[in-house]
Amino acid sequence: MLTNRIRSEKGATILIALLFFLLCAVAGSVVLAAGTGASGRVSNLVTDEQSYYSATSAARMFKTEIMDKTFDCVYNSKTDEYTTTVTDGKSDTNFDKFLKDNALTVFKVNQEVATTLPSKDLTITPSSSVGEDNIKDVTSQFTMDKNYNISVSFNCGDFTCYVSGTATFINDKKQYKTTLSDGSTQIETNLTWTDVRISKQMQ
Repeated sequence: MLTNRIRSEKGATILIALLFFLLCAVAGSVVLAAGTGASGRVSNLVTDEQSYYSATSAARMFKTEIMDKTFDCVYNSKTDEYTTTVTDGKSDTNFDKFLKDNALTVFKVNQEVATTLPSKDLTITPSSSVGEDNIKDVTSQFTMDKNYNISVSFNCGDFTCYVSGTATFINDKKQYKTTLSDGSTQIETNLTWTDVRISKQMQ
């Protein structure tokens, strides 16, 4: 009788069922953990995409604003006055004033009238056809060197977009002097920004 009990397979089904249940529980935990991780990645992806599109939107807007604008500055030694314009065949905008003020500062630095080159925050609000809630805050830093070349960084989240604008001098000279009939001196600079490029970088 003892031998029969040892050989009996009664209860083996329960053990197999418990083992199967354990395997299913482990597999379920793995699937749940993977799903939770994927959910987090999707959430981060949405945030990253918002950062990307906000920064690139601001950069493209800046590029559109600066492309082919012409800066003219004339200084007359007799009147000690500066006459400046920024034109592109359209009416002046707030951005034109910003660009004119900074280019004038560079002009004065080149005349040794000013000492500090422009480097400041630039506010550009990206536009969106799907609602303001999808636009994230963009911070930017604008600089202009002594050759009137422009560099701007647009930062949003972990994404940075750079815009560079190279100045081309219309008269092939950075500036030129003219002696007027009354003996006064006129110093003039004429340039345009044509080579404007956008580069992108994920931090």
